[in-house]
Amino acid sequence: MSKKVLINEEQLRSILQEENLSKEEVTKIVRNLIKQDKDFESRVKNVAADVVKNLFRTLWQKNGIYDHDIRQ
Repeated sequence: MSKKVLINEEQLRSILQEENLSKEEVTKIVRNLIKQDKDFESRVKNVAADVVKNLFRTLWQKNGIYDHDIRQ
């Protein structure tokens, strides 16, 4: 199981300033961490599927409102 680390934006900025990391270095570190995490892709797919499902559910619920107004 992967370790979850939760930090806020202010803490992240502080760390980056202390370490004096450039944007490219941070990007490289994040890419390496993503490659090491084998479940990352499946978790992203699950999140994307949930988002799309909720979008269509919301649109379907709103469909009744539009449909009623159009048919009048």
